[in-house]
Order: sequence, then structure tokens, then C-alpha cells
Amino acid sequence: MSARTESRRGRRMAGGWLCAALSALPIALGAAGPAAAQVAPAEAEDAWYNAALHALEFEPGQEPQERDWPWIERDLVPAYRPYVVLRGEGEAYVYDSRRTGGALPTGQRWRFSEEMVGHRLGARAPAGAPVSGELYLPDEDLGGFTRHPFTLPADAAREEAREGFLRGKERHYRDLVDAEYPGAGWFRYQAEEARRLRTGESSEVEGPVRGRRRWRTSDDLDDTLGLFSGGRALSENLQLDRELTTGRLDEEMEDVHPIDEIEAVTTRAIDWTARIEGLEPELDPLARWVPHDQHALFFPSFAAMTSLVDEARESGTPLLHLLEPRSEDARTQERYERQLCLVLDALARMLGGQAVASVALTGSDPYLRTGSDVALIFEASRPEALLAFVRARQKAALETSPGAEARSGRVGELEYEAVVAPDRSVCSYLARLSEDAICVTNSKAQLLRLGRVARGEAEALAGEDEYVWFRHRYERGHADETAFLMLTDAAIRRWAGPRWRIGASRRTRAAAILSAWTAEHLDELVEGRAASAVLDELLPVPGGGAVRLEPEGVRSQVYGQLDFLTPIAELELERVTLAERDAYDRFRERYERNWRDVFDPIGVRISVEPERLGLDLTVIPLIAGTDYRQLVDVTRGAQLPAGAGDAHPEALVHFAMSIDTDSSIFREIDGMASSMIPIRGEGALGWVGDHLAIYADADPFWAELGQSGDAEAFMEDNFHRTPVALQVGVRNPMRLAAFLVAFRTFAEGASGDILIWETFEHAGRSYARVTVDEDMVDDEQAQNVAVYYVALRDALVVSLREDLIHRAIDRRSEGAPELEARPWLGASAALRATEGVGDLLRAAFGEGWARGERARAWKNLPILNEWARRFPGRDPVALHEEHWNVRLACPGGGAYEWDAEAGTMASTAHGHPGSPGPPVELPAMLERILDADLGLTFEQDGLRARAELRRR
Repeated sequence: MSARTESRRGRRMAGGWLCAALSALPIALGAAGPAAAQVAPAEAEDAWYNAALHALEFEPGQEPQERDWPWIERDLVPAYRPYVVLRGEGEAYVYDSRRTGGALPTGQRWRFSEEMVGHRLGARAPAGAPVSGELYLPDEDLGGFTRHPFTLPADAAREEAREGFLRGKERHYRDLVDAEYPGAGWFRYQAEEARRLRTGESSEVEGPVRGRRRWRTSDDLDDTLGLFSGGRALSENLQLDRELTTGRLDEEMEDVHPIDEIEAVTTRAIDWTARIEGLEPELDPLARWVPHDQHALFFPSFAAMTSLVDEARESGTPLLHLLEPRSEDARTQERYERQLCLVLDALARMLGGQAVASVALTGSDPYLRTGSDVALIFEASRPEALLAFVRARQKAALETSPGAEARSGRVGELEYEAVVAPDRSVCSYLARLSEDAICVTNSKAQLLRLGRVARGEAEALAGEDEYVWFRHRYERGHADETAFLMLTDAAIRRWAGPRWRIGASRRTRAAAILSAWTAEHLDELVEGRAASAVLDELLPVPGGGAVRLEPEGVRSQVYGQLDFLTPIAELELERVTLAERDAYDRFRERYERNWRDVFDPIGVRISVEPERLGLDLTVIPLIAGTDYRQLVDVTRGAQLPAGAGDAHPEALVHFAMSIDTDSSIFREIDGMASSMIPIRGEGALGWVGDHLAIYADADPFWAELGQSGDAEAFMEDNFHRTPVALQVGVRNPMRLAAFLVAFRTFAEGASGDILIWETFEHAGRSYARVTVDEDMVDDEQAQNVAVYYVALRDALVVSLREDLIHRAIDRRSEGAPELEARPWLGASAALRATEGVGDLLRAAFGEGWARGERARAWKNLPILNEWARRFPGRDPVALHEEHWNVRLACPGGGAYEWDAEAGTMASTAHGHPGSPGPPVELPAMLERILDADLGLTFEQDGLRARAELRRR
């Protein structure tokens, strides 16, 4: 066995840096309980216990009673698992010996005494004394946890129980890893340690676990906004979350295959020649310096850039969310400001407004959170003043950053001045591209690319045909433009190419290993006694290099450190392993199946004003398997007319969509309707016009629903009062009349004498009411339901509320005020919300939002509990950020504090599962909205998504 292999076998590795949804945990109170009562290293005098839960000796009157737990929603299962807190030293884990997963079967009802036979307590405690602690079990209504004090006699200890204890500990931490909770690196390390101690074998974790069960927090509001803002289309097309599945690398990890011989994405590019013929839009002056295959974010002024930065700090970073959406706060924006020596303080804002005409942000990849080469290019109106300012900032960083060095030199023909710290916490290169173009970047590789463009040796964005087309659509200088984002075909193609996908895969594996080393040496790092030392002469990732422990953390000679991984553009990737080649080939084959014909560029305009936010996004084309597919199919070929859908001020929310009556979906529906309701001519639905709409009117009902405390029960009892109407456009009133007659005949024939049809009149217009005969139906709820409909000249309106029918008639009555035909923001589908929509949002989404926010807050608790118990006296949130480079922020704006009585960390806003906080309101950003327009237009096999939010 080689020395290299021997060194690899001796390590206990874990890690992972992608954290997303919810899943499992036993002892750590699901998302809230402590990992163990007291954590101390196992020693020879430790005793081991492995007892069935129902066999524990409980204090008199504290025995668990038989209970039926309700069906637990999937995203909340982890928060309601039994857990244990020991009194005194030791650690304990609850696990199910019959399952490979955690301690609570998903979505099952079960009884403590009958169905927890397989549930066991594995514990390690000092020998010679009984073990005591509290078992926490969820209440029947899941309103909290009940504490059950117990003891285990000292003579219950067994040497053979050690295996059960370690198995329970391993399963506990595996559950947390599979759940992708924050702290995965630490959890995987603990699971590997338990497995190693149990089996005597070691293993390596080379990247995120594949094939794990994915948990998703229910959030219909996010889904709706993602669909209408175009965020779904971006996620589908970029597919940045799809990693290469290489399995375990070959033992020697030999780089044997030239990367340039791997076939990249072959889907052809769009030919823009005819589309841009005759177009002469104004181009961004800085586009001539940006490489054509990099993302570019253009700001028309320095003030526009600061406006977006300020908005990002208050409401999130739009660009970051577009490129790489995540739930944790990695402090990305602050990190790059500090790294580039370009913190936007008052002085920078004042000087920037005077010395900078426009700004461009660019880089070679979108992995901003983990480490990317980025460059800010300034069109300087006062270049010497700007240069002096950046130099002063670099000098200040040199004096305050330990180990930072001043450097100068030349990359190609570009001269630079730089300040660089060993950990790249400061890494600022300053160069002049021309008389009025000044660049600040964190990477010499990026500087080299910019220099090649400046010399004409590489293509510039300004020469790309699609950029010209997008700049024609999104006119430069438009009053609404705060920023314009361009992702060219070449940029997206490169991101999907072998060099970037394999590089990203290697960095992920390297991050997992660095995370494992950090976990193994965490005590030394936290206590300040970590000394510089080589941990491994060769990191077990292709292109490895040495790994060192430094007082500040673990660092790879090649891949950097967890808070800033070496940008992919700086990695040497000329040859790859056969496993990597095959993995990329599989990825490319699947990726290419998403496009039938041509590849896709993307353009986005962002508008930020004090009282208004706007987004206008174009993706051409959409992928083949898009989530928009059914909507595309039913709307293709039709246009949503201005004012369609009976747009009116009383509507809190109004959804409208065009209908292509020649679409396959519509013909299929028409065929089914015609088989039941035969009408001569064009079919049963031959009367249907070019649109359909659903609207919800302002009404006290929404406030009642929001204040009910149980929205589901309230709706069951009161759904007949819902102030919602359906309107279908009519192109042939005579055929509609025939359809209504035929439909009534069909319904009466199918239901017998149960249905009662009645006709009423309002404002000279007849309308119908359909109810059930109370003498024939005993169901009180059914007796309360009435369906009203009215056939108007241009629409059929259906509602459960008679007053909504009256209003629809009134709006078309003679003498009624004429409403302005306000155009919808999308030609295919649109959604409009007006002032006062808060009550409806709270009613429709509030419960799901509150549940999702609570779950997001609770999933931070397991790792915070680990730190609170392992490092008493230290702030767990600050400790996690210091060593794992992510701030675990409470989504409700609260803080995390220790709850001594419950033995867990808790959110001041959301509490913990044993004591949940009060329901949360909708996010402040939504509460500030006065009205909103969202629209989708499907065009040229692509999508244009527009959003405008007017706010307080």
C-alpha cells in the first residue's frame, strides 16, 4: 500500500456545504433538542447502555401514557422526534433499532407502549453510577413536548451495549446529514467517528451524499412568486444545483484524460443575424471590456449601484438569488466588499458619485457564495481621483489585515497594484484598462482575461449579437433601469462545460474534506491552541496539494479554505480522471435533452426606486421539460387583451390567462365535455373566448379567515362564503346559451331531483342559482352551498357569492362608470394584487408561510445546540460563523438564545418545537406592498416575465 493510500485510510472525514431543506434528528429535539446532555471524550471507565424506551424506570406519575400522534406534515417531522437530556456527563441518543432512519416514522400514528418497542436509548455515561435524565415526547396535539424523568440503574450497563450506543449515535448524525441541515460537516464527521469506533474501519467522504431523501418546506407563496417572477425559468435553465455524480474517485486519482478532448454541450446557438438586422441600440460603454463568456451586471451610474446594494442589504441580494438561491446568510456581499477593499461607506458613496460614470460587475462563474473571481469595472469621469481612492483603501487594508502583502506586477500587458492576505480575506488587484476604464478584481486570472479582451485577443461582450438584441429590448438609459444583467449563450455554455462542471465537483469534494479537518481540529481552533502544521501532504482530490492547519483554520494549498474556495478559473484542469470524464458525459447527455433545438441566453432588467421595484426577465428558449409547459401549451397563439377578465378595483387579487382554443389541451377538455354534453357544431365549448380569469374581491371574509386560528376548519365551515369568482371570456353568446341549456339538462339527468335551478334578476339582467333540495340532502354544509352564474355578452361569470354576481352585472350596466382598460403585464398570463391584499395573503399563504418560517428557524437549532453544549460560554451563532463561514440567521428577525429549562437553543421569534413562538406575520417586504403586477409572455419558445411592485 502506498504512503499516499495509507495516509488517506487514516483519516476520519466528513463535510458538506450545501444545506437546503428539513429532515431528521432524534436526540437533538428534531430541529431543537440538544445533541447530548454533557459531551465529554469517551474514556476507559465509561459505561454503556442500550435500553428500550418503554423499559426505562420513570419517576412515579411521570410515566409516558399511550398517545396517538396526528399525522405530521412531512416538512415538520424532524421537529417532533423524541429526544433525551441526561443529567451530568455523558451522551444519549434515541433511535429506532428496526429502521435505518430516525426515531419517528414519517406520517404514521403510533402508540408509546405498543409501537415503540423498537425505539431504544443508547447512552454513554461514567461507570459506577445510575444514569438519569429526561425523555421528551411530543404531545398529542403537537403543541409542545412532555418531560418524563427517568433513571437507568448502574447495573444495566453492558459492554455489548457499546455497539448499540454507537449505532444510535451514527444514525442520529446521519439523519442530520441526509436532512441537509446547517452543520453538515460537523454531523458527517461525528457519524464517521461513531462508525469507525463501532466497526474499527475508516472511510472517506469525498462529496455530498447522493440519493438522499429530499425534504421540502411547504411554501406556496414562494412557489407562486418564483413562477411569475421568472425565477423558476432561471433555475430550470441554469441547473447550477446539478452536480456531477462520480461516485468514489479511483484510488490513485490519476489525471489521465485531456479535458479538451471531452465533448462539451453541442446544442447549437441561436442565429441572431435576422433578429438584429437594422437594430442599433445604445450599448454599455463598459461592454467592450467584458469577456463575451462571462456574466455581466451593468449599472448606468454609481448611484444606481448603491441603490441596488442598499436594497440587497434590506431585502436580499437579487443577483445572488437569481444565480444561486440558498437559505443561509453567507454574508457574500460583505465578504466581497472587504476582499476588494471597496466597502461602500459614506466616503466611497460621495467620491463614487463624482468620479464614476457607470459600473460593470463581471466574473467567470456564478458560484459567488463559495468563491468566484469577480471584477468591478468603472467608467471613470475622474480616473486619477478614483485610482487614488482605491490605493488608499488598499493601504488601509494592508495595515489592518494580518499577513497581507503589497504586490505589483504585470499580467500580460496590464500593470497592477495589489494587496493580498494569505487567506484572501483581502485580495484586491487594481489595474487601468484604458484612460477611463479602471478595474478592481480579486483574481489575477480574471485580470488576464480582461487584458486579453482589451488587446483584442478575446471576444468582448459588446460584439455579441444576442447582447445587441437584449440591449434593444432593454434600452440603455431607460428611466426604469437600475441594473441590467446579461448571461450570454457563451457564458451559460461554459458553465455547463466540462472544465467548469468538473472544477465545481472537485471544489465540492475539497470543501467536504476541509470541513472534516475543521471538525476534527475544532477544539484546538476554538480554544486558540491550533498550531501551524501539515495535515496531509496531498489532498485526496485530483490536483490536490498539501493541507495545513493554521491558527485561523484549515487551508488547502490548491483549493483554498471554506470561507473562500479557489475560483474555478484559477484551477489547473488540463487532465481529468476517467470517472470524471464519464460523469460529465452523463451530465451532458441529460443536460442536452432539455433543449430541442437551440441554446438560451438570458437578460434581466432590475428597477429599484423608493416606492417601486421592478423586474423584467427574458429567457430564450425555455427548456423542454419546463414547469411552465402546460401553461405554454394552453396559452400559445392567444393574447391576453387589455382589461380582460373584468378587471376592477374591488379585486384584491386577479389572475388572468389567455386561452388558445386550438391547443391540444383545450381540444382534449372540449372532447370530454362534448361526450357528456353533446351540442351540434363546434363542440360543447365552442363558445369559449380568448381568456379565463379568477378574482378575489375585498371582503371581511379574508380578515375572518386570517384571524380564525384554524384556516382549514374555517374554510370547511365557510367555503360557501368565499368571495371568489371565475370568469370565462365568450366569443359566441348563442353557443353559450345552448351550452347552458344542455348543461342543465345533463346535470338534472345525472343528479335526479337533488338540484334546484332558480332564476333571479338584477339591474335588468337574469342570473341563475343552483342549490340542493334540503329535503333530499342531509348534509348541512351542502345545504349552505349555492352556485350562481350569469351569462353576459362577453363573459360567463360563476361564483358562490350572489353579491359578486350583482357586481359583475353592475359593472356592465348602462350608466356604470367606465373603467380604464389597464393592460396586463403579460400577454399569456398575469397576476395583479391591489392595496389591501394583506388580509388575503395572510389567509391564503399566512399559515404556510408561518410554518415554513418556523421550520427554517428550527433547522438551525441542532448545530447551535452542539456548540452550546460543547463550548459553554461561547456564543453559538458567532462560533458557527467564525469556523463555518455562514451566519445562521433567524428568518423571523429574532435571535437564538439558550433555554435552560428545555435544554435547547431557541429562537426569540419562533421558539423551539417544545415551546413554539407565536405565529409570524408575512414578511415585512410583502406587508409594504401597495399593489403588484406580475406577467408572463411566452414568445419565440421562450419566456418574458415582468414584475412591478409599488410599495410604501
